[in-house]
Parts: sequence; C-alpha cells; structure tokens
Amino acid sequence: MMDMKVRNQYLHTLITKQRGYHLKPRKEKSAILDEYCRVTGQNRHAVSAKIRSGSYVQAMKLESGEERRTRSSPYDAQTTAYLIKLWKIFDHPCGQRLAPIIRRELPPL
Repeated sequence: MMDMKVRNQYLHTLITKQRGYHLKPRKEKSAILDEYCRVTGQNRHAVSAKIRSGSYVQAMKLESGEERRTRSSPYDAQTTAYLIKLWKIFDHPCGQRLAPIIRRELPPL
C-alpha cells in the first residue's frame, strides 16, 4: 500500500507526463483516472475531486517545506493600530460598513 506522499507524487508525475489534465478531452482524463485508480486502488470520485481542487499539489508544497504565500498589508503598523481603535469605537462593523463611517465621523473626532 502506498502512503499519501507517494500517491501525491505519482499523481503529479502522471499528470505532468500527460502534459496536464484540465484542458484534456474527457477520454484522456478518463484514461489518466483509470491508470491512477488501478495503481493506487483509490476511489475514482475521490481522485477526480483531489485533482479538481489541486490538493495534491498543495500537499506536495507543504511536504517539501515551501512556505505559504502571504499578502503584504497596504498599511503600516501605526495606521493598523489606529484602524483597530476606530473599529472598536464603532462597535466592530465589517469593512464595507466601516469605511463610510470613518469618512463621515473622522473629522469630528
């Protein structure tokens, strides 16, 4: 029995060897699924969901130690601190409600 790491590597190799999966016609996708399911013994539906979601690629990135990408904040630390204070003052509204409140109430503050 293969462990999950080996199965993910095999799936990645199989799809790379076939030069992709998503843009292939249905018959070629079916052939890829058939081969993978025959070798690993996994359920066909589960494998197609795994391919669609890309979870096998994400798992490989985590196993290889690749870090997750993070967004950089458009605000510096001081601005963020002030925004948090305003957010608390106005009783924790969502961002869409907070923006007009700040525009309206900031001059009196």
